[in-house]
Amino acid sequence: MLNEIEPEAGSSVAVFGLGGIGLAALMAARTYDVTLIAVDISSRKLELARMLGADHVINACTENPVTRIGQITQSGADYCVECSGQTSVIEQAFLASHPQMGRTIFASHPKAGDRITLDPHHLIAGRRIQGSWGGASDPDRDVPRIAALWRAGKLPLERLISPQRYCLDEINDALDDLAKGRALRPVIELDANV
Repeated sequence: MLNEIEPEAGSSVAVFGLGGIGLAALMAARTYDVTLIAVDISSRKLELARMLGADHVINACTENPVTRIGQITQSGADYCVECSGQTSVIEQAFLASHPQMGRTIFASHPKAGDRITLDPHHLIAGRRIQGSWGGASDPDRDVPRIAALWRAGKLPLERLISPQRYCLDEINDALDDLAKGRALRPVIELDANV
């Protein structure tokens, strides 16, 4: 997120999907002076998003995110960052962006062959959409930048690490917990004696 957009002070950023990528995007957005909106279907993840600085949280199971973001922003979010991996959510994020100048970045990776459907008029009117591969990351540039934000207390990455530790022979359990939303970012300990 830090490489794909640099939101202007006072702009609005909506993050769709609060897995590891979405929560990282939310924390990166919080380093800017923006109105920050988090969208997910998990109440637990929405509560974590609020603790990480989201100004508004929207449960997509109980509210229409496009309508609610329109109400919050008076028009649509300046930036939407989609992280769920579902084409329907990419479409939703696009529609939640500002009609004349909204920009949607999808940082997720839907299944190969999946398609999104957009009304071309929205593009002509000014909305933009683009994909992101690895957040346009350059480790030589980004690791020191992220470390400096973390040291300054502006990027609490430790909040993403699940407290439970897994032994190497429990790696399948860790992956299962990750897939089922029981763990945000599992840690595999290769040697507990180290």
